[in-house]
Amino acid sequence: MKSESDPGAALKLGRREIRILLELGQTSQALAAARLLPRNGAGLSVLGDVLCRAGLWKEAESVFDEARRARLAEGMESRAAALARGPLYLLAEARGDWERCLELVDIPVLKARAERVSGAGGQDGSAPDSAGFPWTTIALLEACHLGRDPTGLPEALAGWGMGEREWKWRVVAEGTELFLRRGLPPYAWRRPFRSIPGPVLDPRWAAERRSLKAVLGSPDRR
Repeated sequence: MKSESDPGAALKLGRREIRILLELGQTSQALAAARLLPRNGAGLSVLGDVLCRAGLWKEAESVFDEARRARLAEGMESRAAALARGPLYLLAEARGDWERCLELVDIPVLKARAERVSGAGGQDGSAPDSAGFPWTTIALLEACHLGRDPTGLPEALAGWGMGEREWKWRVVAEGTELFLRRGLPPYAWRRPFRSIPGPVLDPRWAAERRSLKAVLGSPDRR
């Protein structure tokens, strides 16, 4: 890969090497390989993911922000927005930086969420809808946080697959907590919980998984 002069080919080779190393559990070697990727939006996004896998959350957030700026410079606004709505928002939320969350939001449901978690939002039992995947489901989650019956949340994850894994985990973790808070049996969350064996690139995942495992049982249990 070091001798490859074409950035696209180098990225493709690097991604393949990193995927194999991660599958083998060789995270430090995968991180070393990721640091050799081209410093463009795509390469930086991969590096950010591997930094998260290594638990280097602060550096990962900085790299994702650099990737977002690179995407904007490359004219790829939709990719830049995906970084803002995904890893950058969730990493800021995980460390309680509500001001940063509000800086990043560009769709109604994330604005409502940022205002709610910061304590600055409305408490009227409604949340603005946002079309498209995964925002329709996240809007439902927010409405449930504000008072709506949460029993339809597990079904809302049917067919989601593994796209937007970090947001899917937020629905599972927060949805289970909503059930428990309202005295509802939490077992409807067993299947969604088992559908995310990990890892989830969110600093909250490990602790939340242990907590949910105690309530719902092992993800390997059938």
